[in-house]
Amino acid sequence: MIKKHLDSALYWRRDYHYENKVKRQDVLFCIGLASLLVHDLVQILFALNHAYYSGDGWNLAYLANFKLTPPGFADACTDILLVKDPSVLQHQREQLCQLIDQVEALVSQQE
Repeated sequence: MIKKHLDSALYWRRDYHYENKVKRQDVLFCIGLASLLVHDLVQILFALNHAYYSGDGWNLAYLANFKLTPPGFADACTDILLVKDPSVLQHQREQLCQLIDQVEALVSQQE
């Protein structure tokens, strides 16, 4: 589970096309990918914390009780996903890349 979702997150973390779509302000692509990446990271955190991913709509709230979670993770996810202006896509990508790095570090610490 961790490998599957971390591989996805790391692939997009380094992908030139994602960066290019941000520069072109391709809202449809960037918002869809942001949702996928947040989902990947949440799945990883559930697995790291040995918790069942229920998918019941309270998943960001559950993260607040996890021992292994980057500081401010749930709030950052909310900020990332609620984009209303294409000019913030670069900031969205930077936030996602930072979260990917933090979650990757947690995975490395557990290996």
